[in-house]
Amino acid sequence: MASAVFRLLHLRDTMVVVDPDRLPDRLAAVGFEQVTVDREAGSFRFRAKRPAA
Repeated sequence: MASAVFRLLHLRDTMVVVDPDRLPDRLAAVGFEQVTVDREAGSFRFRAKRPAA
């Protein structure tokens, strides 16, 4: 769940909270390849590639 500070930073913004454990499957389901999710304390970073044309 997003913290109060995080929510305040996104006040009047579109905020979509993403579960990093489910993100790889979600990205693969819409066609992305080579999906990686790197987790750190309190944050995560992801990479995914579009399939070659």
